[in-house]
Amino acid sequence: MGKYWMVSWTRENFDIYKSRGYDVAGFPRNRQNNAKRISAGDRIVFHIRAEQQLVAICNCLSGYFYDDTLIWPDEAYPHRIRTAVLAEGDIDYRRIRNRLELTNRGKIPPGGELRGGCREISDTDYRLIESSFPLGLKPQEPPLAPLVPPKSSHMELVEVIENMGKYLGKSVEREWKVAEYRHDVVWKENPFRAPSVVFEVCDSGSLEKDILALEWARVNLPATAILVMAKDSDFDHASRRLPAGSEVLVVRGESIKMLYELIKNDVELLKAVF
Repeated sequence: MGKYWMVSWTRENFDIYKSRGYDVAGFPRNRQNNAKRISAGDRIVFHIRAEQQLVAICNCLSGYFYDDTLIWPDEAYPHRIRTAVLAEGDIDYRRIRNRLELTNRGKIPPGGELRGGCREISDTDYRLIESSFPLGLKPQEPPLAPLVPPKSSHMELVEVIENMGKYLGKSVEREWKVAEYRHDVVWKENPFRAPSVVFEVCDSGSLEKDILALEWARVNLPATAILVMAKDSDFDHASRRLPAGSEVLVVRGESIKMLYELIKNDVELLKAVF
């Protein structure tokens, strides 16, 4: 058995999750580290913060993956885990709170134990919570879909760029924020320096925003700025949209994938390039 987690959501977000059949649990953009700690086989207890209710226990069918396809209308919640429901209910959390190790037997101020929205809980606490659900756990059937959902072209390319950087010995970060921009992937020579290479992956209507972000990074960091076009058909259009004299490099997504295959076979050659 894996680890146990308690996740605190709004009722609105939970209702959307429930209406989809508990297929994908999402975390906001600033909670990537929370999502990355969760693995396939873990279990999540869902808590509604405003109502102090425990409403579901779900099994994790996958570990972390990134997908910014819009599900929740107020935010994309792109850091995601595939899940399946084990139990549903409306359990008064206050009735058992003071018995939990998570709250130090009630000594932590109410709400303090769930600051940040996600906390690991002990096996003892999980068993107490599980026993509070009236009908017990639903038997689990093997999922019909693959454990890892199909990747969008954007997500696939982001992962390829991330892995390339790691092969090259770079310090790699996704969703790196600076000024008003958030870059898809950056490579650093070490974790404490500014990025030396900045990537934006464009697969939809974000072209102008991506170009602005890369031009800013090239001038102000300064960094090598690379715009990766997920669709080959958009490559020429993107090249024409660059400002005159721009040093932003536009590359095809397929070229990035070919480069990744090359790096796995001849990393020293790629180190000479980057």
